[in-house]
Amino acid sequence: MTLKRLKGELISALTGLELPDLEARLIIRHVLSLNDAEQIIRANEEIPDEYAARCLDLAGKRLKGTPMSYITGKKEFYGLEFDVNENVLIPRPETEILVFEAISYLKGIANPAVLDLCTGSGCIAASIKKNIPEAEVCISDISEEALKTAEGNFKRLTGKSPKAFLGDLFSPVESNLLFDAICTNPPYIAEKWYEKLEKEVKKEPQNALIGGGADGLDIIKRIISEAGRHIKRGGLLIIEADYRQISKIKVLMEQKGFEDVSAVKDLSGKERCVKGIFQPS
Repeated sequence: MTLKRLKGELISALTGLELPDLEARLIIRHVLSLNDAEQIIRANEEIPDEYAARCLDLAGKRLKGTPMSYITGKKEFYGLEFDVNENVLIPRPETEILVFEAISYLKGIANPAVLDLCTGSGCIAASIKKNIPEAEVCISDISEEALKTAEGNFKRLTGKSPKAFLGDLFSPVESNLLFDAICTNPPYIAEKWYEKLEKEVKKEPQNALIGGGADGLDIIKRIISEAGRHIKRGGLLIIEADYRQISKIKVLMEQKGFEDVSAVKDLSGKERCVKGIFQPS
């Protein structure tokens, strides 16, 4: 089978998706390591049967809702390429605003200590370390598989190994550690919202999506309640959440000693994060 014919079969198989031509090109790039230009130049070359079969198999997985990032094992975030797998959420552009806000705050602090809570792929932690090399970055996650993925990404992208804590939120974090910033994109989806999510999103780990409680805020409430034991006076807490939760989170943070609490909008104009400065009375 020629490459041209293979691409045609892939496009035909992927017709149910929004951009079948793009999907076909990405699958070919992943399996055959051919960029778009090479796919045109080498269109009449014969493709070994095993590679063609692999491409068609991946097309079948895409039709069943497997995200392209899980197929390729890669996702770009904040100018870096992260390894991803089915144990971690796929980094999203919306989370980049959290990283931007954290970096902006930390640039004024010498050798800042940072905790990326519910780290997942490690995209927040590695992006901060890459932009602030002198930062001491720690990561934490309840999933051992996710933590291994985050550690791998961090070391590959920064050349350093993060201090990693395996466990439920702050429970594994050493009690004497205080951070200049705690950044987190925790599970926050309410169960009633989960049912309405796209098929692809439901392929991502459920325990990294659903936050618990009718409003999805159970985990975030715990984070806000416990953060004061691990954050320096004047330190930053920044949390990603759903725009429907922002007003509640602001109140919760103010009740726990955070000042200058405000929402941050993402590039689509929706409130995406809440940030505040810890100033206990």
